[in-house]
Amino acid sequence: MNTHAGRKLSRPTGARMALLRSLTVSLFRHEEIRTTVPKAKELDEDVRKKIYDVLVPRYQARPGGCTRIHRLGARSGDNAPVALIRLVS
Repeated sequence: MNTHAGRKLSRPTGARMALLRSLTVSLFRHEEIRTTVPKAKELDEDVRKKIYDVLVPRYQARPGGCTRIHRLGARSGDNAPVALIRLVS
């Protein structure tokens, strides 16, 4: 069990929870989103819980792993690492 409390993402708790909730809704709505790598990694935990509660029939025959993170390089402007997180179909 990981004892790390999670990434702070340079936000207070309420703003961080709202950000992750919004990213989760967008991921389920569009089945893929582009965001920074730290946000994608933090979102994966929240998404995994929702998948097992909501999308189990869709992934029941799959041996493991419901999300995939593709690193896309650096964002122009602030050079932040960008990733594409998507639901595996």
